[in-house]
Amino acid sequence: MTHHATFRIASTHTAARVPIIDEILSTVRRHLDMPLAYLAVFDSGDVVYRAVSTDRRAPYFEAGDRRPAKGSYCLAVRDGRLPQMLADTRTNPVAMSLPATVMLPVGAYVAVPLLMADGTAYGVFCCMSHDPMPNLSERDLAIVTNFAQLLADAIGSGVKADQDGRDMRQQIEDVIVDRDFTLLLQPIVALHSNAVVGAEALCRFRPTPYRNPDTWFADARKIGMQRELERAVILKTLDRLEDLPRALTLSINVSPDMMIHGNLPAMIDGPNSDRIVLELTEHNYFDSMTDLQTQIKHLRRMGAKIAVDDLSAAHSSLSTVLQIKPDFVKLDSELVRGIHMDPASQALTAGIVHFAKAINADVIAEGVERVQEAESLHKLGVKFGQGYFLGRPGGMNALQARMYQI
Repeated sequence: MTHHATFRIASTHTAARVPIIDEILSTVRRHLDMPLAYLAVFDSGDVVYRAVSTDRRAPYFEAGDRRPAKGSYCLAVRDGRLPQMLADTRTNPVAMSLPATVMLPVGAYVAVPLLMADGTAYGVFCCMSHDPMPNLSERDLAIVTNFAQLLADAIGSGVKADQDGRDMRQQIEDVIVDRDFTLLLQPIVALHSNAVVGAEALCRFRPTPYRNPDTWFADARKIGMQRELERAVILKTLDRLEDLPRALTLSINVSPDMMIHGNLPAMIDGPNSDRIVLELTEHNYFDSMTDLQTQIKHLRRMGAKIAVDDLSAAHSSLSTVLQIKPDFVKLDSELVRGIHMDPASQALTAGIVHFAKAINADVIAEGVERVQEAESLHKLGVKFGQGYFLGRPGGMNALQARMYQI
């Protein structure tokens, strides 16, 4: 007889995010030709049914139901008072004393504890039949045991991922509350005069072991906290603006999400908003160009300028920049490195400079590490540069000292 399976799983637990549980419950239940299979876990003296697969012949219980562990098959099997397989419950006094034997009823079962890597019993994987099943064999028990271990491994991975996510969230929350990061200022220099015209704020997170900023923001994005982390960094960066020499601009990295949804106009509102350059990162990844353009208009009314980084000759990149119409475009350090010896890089840079002029933007070269690179970029029409040759990232005192090294 073929039964139509239905699968329910509680959405409030790790198990709900392990799709393989659905397949395991249904596969084993059908193999044993039993009407009920479930994954139950122990929680504060209760048994919680996290996943349930049935043949619809009886309602049994729903995924997410919670019942006292005392008097349950799960606890009796876990504690060894019942065997892991029983072909006829009428032959076992402990089974006959359990209310479920009569209520469901239970005539036969196979139930295997799920053991985590540390040896603790996470729960029980159980299949039940209303009627006795004299043909149940050790082979059936071995199959259920193997699948139970597969379930334990899958759930263990989910539990670890959940714990990692909670740890990551806590760490990021601590960084935000404690402002546990520092800001370095890297000079932006006019290539024709070697004069410092601005600085880019670079974030460095303090917690050990050290992880680069891209990793921090990627982790924050995974758990939905990128905007909060980015906001904390921007606010701390803006605190430095008053101490920055009045002649300099301050460049702040901003993601498209923050540009669109972060209410930046309110954040930068003040007497120094015209000295802010918002550098749009990942400018090829955003939901709505219209929303982005709207926010950029608000920011420009306040005097802020817009820059985009990593400009390439790709059509999608150029098309995006055409719609944004930034005040600055930045050449990636990969293009700048060794440009004085690479005719192809020189030709590409010349094309980008020409493109930038057409949209009234200036070009800033990143990663300038040699005098030859700076000279070659200047000859190609690049107005500004930053990199170790022109000035290393440092504190406010280092930036001010660099201003007098013309």
